[in-house]
Amino acid sequence: MSLLSLPIRRPVATSMFFAGIVMLGLIGWRLLPVELLPALGGDELFVQLYRPGSEPEVVEREVLLPLEARVSQLEGVSESWGEVVGSGGSLRIQFESGVDLGVRELELQRLATDLVRTQPRGTVVNVASQDLEAMSRFVMVVQVTGAEDRNA
Repeated sequence: MSLLSLPIRRPVATSMFFAGIVMLGLIGWRLLPVELLPALGGDELFVQLYRPGSEPEVVEREVLLPLEARVSQLEGVSESWGEVVGSGGSLRIQFESGVDLGVRELELQRLATDLVRTQPRGTVVNVASQDLEAMSRFVMVVQVTGAEDRNA
């Protein structure tokens, strides 16, 4: 009795086998959670910073580098990446696995608040557990087009 002749000799068993596979698939499909925006978790925190009217070098020297120095003293930091674009920038901090991100986020918000107090008015430093800028690019893209500008 070969493996290829088994379905021919036992058609009821073959039908029941495939019916069982279909039933398992339907049960799995019904139990699969689907959300429009699933909760994203991870081991990273994101900081957006903005200092209006400042050159990139000034933002790096007076906002990003002091913030990176303070972040490096937090417990459980494995890596950090910073970037300055124009008068703003971003900092991504990766923590070791098992670190309580809620506590680290509060500590990072305290550090950011202390840093903003030493900066000129209008300086903004936001801390988030998700990269909301990247998420907003992913979720929706709006394009407005029209005819020529008659007021120009």
